[in-house]
Amino acid sequence: MIVIRYFIVILFFSYFFGCSSSDPVIKKNKIKLGDYSYIMSDSSGLQLANGNLKIDYYKGNEISGTYTVMKDTALKFDGQETMKDGPFSGNYNDSLSLAFFNLNPKIADANIFIFATDYTDSLKGSWYYSTFRGKKSGGLFSAKRLK
Repeated sequence: MIVIRYFIVILFFSYFFGCSSSDPVIKKNKIKLGDYSYIMSDSSGLQLANGNLKIDYYKGNEISGTYTVMKDTALKFDGQETMKDGPFSGNYNDSLSLAFFNLNPKIADANIFIFATDYTDSLKGSWYYSTFRGKKSGGLFSAKRLK
């Protein structure tokens, strides 16, 4: 009789815990259209440039918009000559909350690329300057959504 009770208890627990899923729930974000105030810095945190980034198109996984840039003329960094107010293009992976921006979509060999994680009201990640010969420099990127 005791063996049957233990068997029923074990059967209940194995069914109860065996039917639960061990896969994590994936939270899907949708990047917000609108204005972001961004800062680009070197790897030590020294601010190199800042400005506004306006995401005005998001369909499928494609994003695009425009950006403005303010640079400190006393600070020199690789890629600053290619950063001019204008359009950007990119991609967004909503299941991973990752954004990719190309700040020079019409140029093939002198691009500033940004990879950032979407935290609903901000973006945080890194940037790098790429030329025909590969990566030249990079650093940190952060953007705060403007209300």
